[in-house]
Amino acid sequence: MNQIKQKPKKVTKKQQFFTFSVVVLISLIVTGLALCAMFAINQQAERNNAPFTEQPMWVQDFSSSKNTSIDPTVWRYSTNPNIPGYNNEKQAYTSNAQNIRIEPNTGLIIEAHKGKYRYPNDPQSRMFEYTSGRIDTQHSFNFSYGKVEATIMLPKGRGVWPAFWLLSANEPYTSKLDSDNTTRPDERFYMKDGEIDIMEYYGDPGGHVEGTLHTYARSHENRVTVSDYAEKFHTYAVEIEPTKVTWTVDDKPYFTYSKTSKNTDEWPIGSDNQFYIILNLAMGGTGGGEIDDTAAPWQMVVKNVKFYDYVGHNPY
Repeated sequence: MNQIKQKPKKVTKKQQFFTFSVVVLISLIVTGLALCAMFAINQQAERNNAPFTEQPMWVQDFSSSKNTSIDPTVWRYSTNPNIPGYNNEKQAYTSNAQNIRIEPNTGLIIEAHKGKYRYPNDPQSRMFEYTSGRIDTQHSFNFSYGKVEATIMLPKGRGVWPAFWLLSANEPYTSKLDSDNTTRPDERFYMKDGEIDIMEYYGDPGGHVEGTLHTYARSHENRVTVSDYAEKFHTYAVEIEPTKVTWTVDDKPYFTYSKTSKNTDEWPIGSDNQFYIILNLAMGGTGGGEIDDTAAPWQMVVKNVKFYDYVGHNPY
């Protein structure tokens, strides 16, 4: 039999260009994936080499506690009648178990209720429409640098204002200017000692959680979306170093603010400034806004609070 030899098909320039384009595109995709992987590895390496102790040096594990009330040697109830007035908040803070308690195998419950309350020591004798809880470590645990975190499930409903935050315990800068606490010139004056909001939530149904550094000069803030904030526990943290502050959710950074000035009005963080921890659930006011009473009662549940000491270099 005679074999008929077929001539090879000629590859057109259009086909050559298409093949070349596909090869280039695949190369770009592979390179991009490799760079992303390298970035993730480097970022994780940086996280693993963070200048904080590997294990927490201070822990409050509410979920494993056998007590039903807070440890008074660690936590203080904030029942000062002046506190709700700072932001036109609608709640009074009490030490009642209805508002603040520990439930075994669950955690610390800070619960807001619709109900009238008048502080027994309020010189203005105001009547509040809601009750809630607020506790702090001002007289027991303070720090200058370190990582502090809390595992929290947030309440749902318009008007809630849960917060996990820090204030200065020793007020090194304001105390020099106002030693008797009577001549504070404006509402930001206390921010000369700084305020660090590790987590604030304003009842936004979109789950936008905010972290902020308040200084006397200005406030620096950013948001992150936590869509299942009211269904699952998440760990909210702040890492305070001599030259920067970083906010994280579930160990993932979403905001870093770096030191730009030695002026304490712009950077009040330093070894002479000791911060203490606050946990509270406010209602309404300048943060929460209008309250949806149909969602009552409102619960902020805290599994634990942990502190990791700073062991990195301090250039100052």
